[in-house]
Amino acid sequence: MRRIFDRFAARLSLFWRYFILLSAVMVLFLTAFSVSTRLFTQSLQDSYLTQAQESFNQNCQSFSRALFLSHTLPSALENSNEYSTITSADHPLENQLIPSLLALRESFTIQCTMLDLPAECFLLFGRSQACLTRSSIYTTGEDCFSSYLVYEDGGAALRAALEQPRGHNSLSLLPAQNVSVAGAAPAPYLTLLSSSTYGTDTYGFLYSDSAVSEHFQLSSLPADTYLQLVRSNGTVLFSHGQASEDGFIRLTCAIPSLSCDAVIGIPRAFFLQTTQSARTIPLLVFLLCMILGIAMCFAFSHISVRPFRRLIEAHAMDENAPAPENELATIDSFLRTTQQRTAALHGMLTSSLLVRSFSGQPIRQDEYQSLSAAFPQFQQPQCAAIIRDRSSDSSLHHSESMFNLLRDTLPEQFLCEYISLQEVLVLLPAEPADLDLLQTALTDLSIDGSLPRFFCGVSAPFVGLSELPNAIRQAQFCISADSRRPIIRFSEETVGANLSSSGTAFDLKRFQQALSTWNQHELLALLDQACTSPDPHPEELFYSILFLLRDAAVSGNMKFPERENCTYLPTGTPAANLQRLKDLVNDLFRQKSALQLSDKQQLCEDMVDYIRQNFSDPTLCLFSLSQQFGVSERYTHNAIQSSTGMNFSNFLLRCRMQEAARLLQQADTPINQVAEQCGYPAISTFYRNFKKYYQMTPADYKDSVH
Repeated sequence: MRRIFDRFAARLSLFWRYFILLSAVMVLFLTAFSVSTRLFTQSLQDSYLTQAQESFNQNCQSFSRALFLSHTLPSALENSNEYSTITSADHPLENQLIPSLLALRESFTIQCTMLDLPAECFLLFGRSQACLTRSSIYTTGEDCFSSYLVYEDGGAALRAALEQPRGHNSLSLLPAQNVSVAGAAPAPYLTLLSSSTYGTDTYGFLYSDSAVSEHFQLSSLPADTYLQLVRSNGTVLFSHGQASEDGFIRLTCAIPSLSCDAVIGIPRAFFLQTTQSARTIPLLVFLLCMILGIAMCFAFSHISVRPFRRLIEAHAMDENAPAPENELATIDSFLRTTQQRTAALHGMLTSSLLVRSFSGQPIRQDEYQSLSAAFPQFQQPQCAAIIRDRSSDSSLHHSESMFNLLRDTLPEQFLCEYISLQEVLVLLPAEPADLDLLQTALTDLSIDGSLPRFFCGVSAPFVGLSELPNAIRQAQFCISADSRRPIIRFSEETVGANLSSSGTAFDLKRFQQALSTWNQHELLALLDQACTSPDPHPEELFYSILFLLRDAAVSGNMKFPERENCTYLPTGTPAANLQRLKDLVNDLFRQKSALQLSDKQQLCEDMVDYIRQNFSDPTLCLFSLSQQFGVSERYTHNAIQSSTGMNFSNFLLRCRMQEAARLLQQADTPINQVAEQCGYPAISTFYRNFKKYYQMTPADYKDSVH
């Protein structure tokens, strides 16, 4: 099979090989595009469904909140003398109580109008059985329910609900049935019963089909959408539209205050129509991409073959090589030769750079940048090691030089460069495992087991070619003049059999840990100890600490001094050089404090802007605002207090009242719509806050500006 495939491929021209390859890539791309389009459509449908559920939950909460808040009449009505007189009177009412009943009906009508209650509502007194409506007074409830509010079942369900004991301010919902109001044609109404504060009297509110539909915003959904209010035992309290299981998506939301569940059925075709454009447009794009892809395959195959053929001809003339069997073998040979030449050029550039850095010759900044782009290994932390061979002083005619030994022993990630007969420069990744590998290799190459043949100095980690000269100088300081200092490692501890010094070596790892936690006191204390540290060399220690401070400044987006201002001064004392490092540490901490203060101010401004843009949200509170920004409520309170000079509630009230005043200046804006746009689902709360803020009602304010 493989031979057959090779023969078939050898007969194909380079043009058709490119075309087949590009066509395969195009087919894979179109397949992935088709699958992703299908997944996107499904995800879009799910998101529409999730959004519909969230909107339905909000409508249910608004409906429940409106019922509970609106149907709790103000205590001023029940605390009046007329109310106490009527509610304490026995049945039947005496004639002298009729004036009190008339005054109470007028107050009841005013309260219902201010709270924007349903058009039909009644107040039934428990003891006297007197009944008040917006338009009439009935000495007995039987007269009201037989002449004015006539229920389809004769009021049996209403009487049974009135006889059941209920607590203070409790709500109960009766199943919807046809009710004739004031002699009008019977229509379906949903009756809500609410106990008075003292529990002896009952308020009744009748909601029409249109009022309930408006609460759940059914007008924005398809016409065949249905809505039901169902109890846990299966009793249907209210039904709008024809309920069905087939072809509908059911959304359910619990209404705990009414002890029932709201169920809405939306046609499945509605969700399919919303995503129809999302499926049609990608299909057209799919077909267009297919046509353009095939045309591009032809064009690119034809254009790309020309330069390759020219390269093949030039390569064949340059190498005087025999003509291969096919064009593919010629390209492979050309690429191998090009890679060898590139590797040789790479080695020459690296060797020239390292030799000049070792000898201290200056290198231009633009050359550093171009070489850094050519050598990706210098973009990662590395260490510079100077390897010195003691035996080369007495025996200069070794059959195998130290450079060749190291190059053959160390792995590929160790970059070795010949410097002199006695010294070799090695660049290696700044990892503890690589340092162990270097030590093991030097130990294995030592001839005498008692005294090491090789001595090595390893610099602190550096990043970038611009830091290479200083790293080489640090590595040179690790080797003493008499070549008797062993291997030095900057990992967890200093290693060496011949290390003998008084005092305690500087703990660079502890300094790095203190810097990671930004412990200023500990950092300054460690720098004070560095003055008495016998090891490592003061210049080595200076640059090691400097590199750690620079990395911390870069990670914290802080300014760091230029390289010329952070060099070790050989003429200064170690204490003077370390004092410069202490000044640098104090400067970094000042910058960090300034950044934290600016971040706090920006967060305060963002919170204030969020309140100004979302004050119409009725659920906006101190808790939700703190959750939005991921901070505590106490922090949110202090931030708003410091930015605006007032607490959260007062600032939110000011934003809402200013917007309410602006909307009331427009003659065509009703008061209930103004309250909703200002974040007040209950118009009674809006009236109370507006009057407290402007010392007048919204209606009086609207009349005054018009």
